[in-house]
Order: sequence, then C-alpha cells, then structure tokens
Amino acid sequence: MGVALCIPLAWAALGAGLGLLRDDVSVQVRQTTGVHTRLVWCEQAEGDGRDVGANGAQLRLMGLDTDDRLGIHPILGTLGNVHKPMITPEGERIVFSDLIAGTIRVINWNGACLRDLGPGRAVALWMDPGDRTEWVYAFSTGNVNADGAGQPLIRFRLDNPFRKETVWDLTPVTTDNIRLSADGTCLGALFPWPLGGVANPATLTWRELGRGCWPSLAPDNSYLLWIFDGAHRNVSIHTPDGKTSWTVKINDAPGIAGSEVYHPRWSNHIRFFCMSGPYRAGSGSNQIRAGGAGVEIHLGRLDDKLQSVESWVRVTNNKKLDVYPDVWVDSPSAAFLAWKKSALRVRDTLPDGNPVAPLVVRARLMEKTATPSLDAIAPYRQALVVYRYTVETILAGTEPARQILVAHWGLVHGKEKRLDQRTGELYELKLEPYARRKELEGERVVMDIKDYKHPLYYAVEHK
Repeated sequence: MGVALCIPLAWAALGAGLGLLRDDVSVQVRQTTGVHTRLVWCEQAEGDGRDVGANGAQLRLMGLDTDDRLGIHPILGTLGNVHKPMITPEGERIVFSDLIAGTIRVINWNGACLRDLGPGRAVALWMDPGDRTEWVYAFSTGNVNADGAGQPLIRFRLDNPFRKETVWDLTPVTTDNIRLSADGTCLGALFPWPLGGVANPATLTWRELGRGCWPSLAPDNSYLLWIFDGAHRNVSIHTPDGKTSWTVKINDAPGIAGSEVYHPRWSNHIRFFCMSGPYRAGSGSNQIRAGGAGVEIHLGRLDDKLQSVESWVRVTNNKKLDVYPDVWVDSPSAAFLAWKKSALRVRDTLPDGNPVAPLVVRARLMEKTATPSLDAIAPYRQALVVYRYTVETILAGTEPARQILVAHWGLVHGKEKRLDQRTGELYELKLEPYARRKELEGERVVMDIKDYKHPLYYAVEHK
C-alpha cells in the first residue's frame, strides 16, 4: 500500500484563488434534493477536452458539498488520472482508480488521507446494511479487456483491501456502470455490453432485461434497472422480472437542447441521478467521443412515479469537459422524497402481443442525418440514422403529427446500407412508432437534426 497523505489542503484559500466560492449552485442543489448532498466528478483541467473516458493524466477530482460553503472546489489539488470517482455509502470518502498507475485509491472528502488500496480498477461500492461495512467491487489489474469488460469481478473491504473475494465469474462484465441493490443480493450490469440485466451473485444466475449501455441499478431493494439507449438520450427502466419497462427522457435539461448525454448514474436515492452533457462538439456520428469544452454535470430529480424528470440543476458551468459524476444524498429515507411503487403496476409499455397496423404516409424529406463510418460508432457494428419528414398524405393508419422523425438503417452488420432519399423529394413510408420496437432499444441511433422535437418512427424495411 502507498503512504497515506493526511494533510488536508486549505480549501477556502484554494477555492478563493480559483474563484469558486459562489454558493448559488449549492443552494440550487439543496433546494432540489431537500437535504445535504454531495457530488463528485472528473474535470479535464488541461488538454483538448476529449477525454470522455477519463483515461488521461490531465484530470482534476472535483466536488460540491451543499453544506460546507466552499462551492465547487478541487478535492485533490494535483492533476492526474482520477477515473470513475465514487462517493462511499457513508458519504465521507471517495474511491477512484488511477488507470495509468493501475491502482485503486481512496481519499477523504476534505482532501486528506489519500492512500492506495492496491492494484486494480474499482467499479462499484456497497455497504452491508447489517454491520455497515463498506465494500469495494473491482477488477484486478490486467483482467479488463480492450472492450472494457472484466472477469472475474471481485470485492474487498474498504478498510481491509488485502483480503479479496470473487463475486462473479460466470460472464465478463462491462466496467460501466456496475451497481448493487441495498441488500447486496442483486447486481445490475452489462454481461457484457450490450446485454443489460440483473444477476444474483449467490446463485450465479442472471437475466437479460434489455440492450444498450450505461446501466444503473436502483439503490434501494426494488431491483429496477435502467439501460441507456443507443441514441444516448433516454433510459429504459425495467422491472427485474422483465415484464414491465418504460422510457424516461434525460436529455431535456436546460442547455442540452436535444443533444446526446452520457455517464448517467443513479444516486444513493432512487429519485436522484446525474449525467454529463451536452455532446455536440463532434460530427453527427461521433459526438460523444469528441467531448467538448461545454460538457457539464447535471443533477436530475425524477418524479415520484419514476416516469419523467421533474427538476434539473446544471451543477458546472466552467466551459471544460466534466465527466463521470456521482451523487450522494443524505437521509435518503426522508418521507417527502418517497416514490410510488404502485406506479409500476400501471405503466407497462412492453409490447402486448396485439398487432399494430403500420402507418403508411407520403412525406417530404426535410432534414437528413449523414450515415456514420464504422470507426465513428465503434464498438457498435450497425446504426440507425434519423431523418425529418413533413407528412403530406396519409395512406393508411392513424393520423400522425405534421412533422415526424424517422429512423432508417444506415449501417447493418458492418456494411453501409444505401439510402437514396434526397431532401425536398416525396417518399412513401411504412412506419411504426419507434417505442413499439423493443428490439431496437440497444441499437446505436445517430441524430443530427436541428428541428428534433417531433415523434420518432421506425421505417419498416428489410435490413
């Protein structure tokens, strides 16, 4: 183990020097959660603003505590690699990985007692509700492949990292975002990408619930799992039995303007989550990996039915790349933050088995999204591209909106599909509501449309 550094920095002086002592964001966050709240994230302090995966050495560990009057400030003053910072369940420490050194590290919230926990990559934290022991879930150094999946998943006590236990070795598991239920019996993850599901580590069994990326398991014992969609704009929340799911739009925060977002992560309370965005610096096909100086951290509050985001706070506004946020909310059992489990019995959006008559229209093409290259969408091997049409004639089906968005296949099994549509021309389209096609949930969807606030349909066509 490395030598612990237990001398906290003079945060007030450092924060004043950086001009970071404004309390307006702290006030907004506390008003949104109603309780003491902490956030942590990585800021690319130098460089080109493209380190979306937090792999480089130009990162600064940043934090916000609503109750310490310091505002946004560095937790760790020096730059380096601070990959995937996570606030411990008790809220007092931060665990992160140094991918360059290949080590897991922990630091107190006040910047004191930085120490190494040994080699590896930390991916999740959990506290035993019985004895309140805090555990770190991780992969050993060298056990994560080029696609970001590791095997086996291990764990160790935060305050005793020498003794390690194997948690899951049935399948590889993608490193983002592994989460545990409050009782520790349910593991939410990708097994591996793009297979999102829930697992029981005790029985070494798992169930696929959907396909996509950046899954996040609810922090309580509901075992709900969300899966981020291929458009990087919505999460689909699934019940653990796979019988019920619904979609929540998460790219409607102020300043996002319909762009892609990333790094969605549930907090330790089921009503709150965080994410980064907007991503619009790159081309229409590669906006995430291009990063951008305007990618900020956002906090969202879900309604009490977990069906929409009812409130947003933009946490950062520093014109830098801010990624990998985590949120900790004190007193998560507060009554006014309750959510209604009964809502799950009435919000069933899985296909009901009844055939839906396709909508057939004659529509004029108004905007196109360029078909991306394979390199631009990697690791995906196929992608849908979104066009905007003006409906002029309804040939069959229920009357749609005047303006519609239509997802066409642009790349299929690694090969480009020829799309001959020209802007301004009329086309006959056979369509279905995109939400009805659950098999598309994890597909990459590329949308570079200025006028984007319209219903989305899927073009019924052969791949």
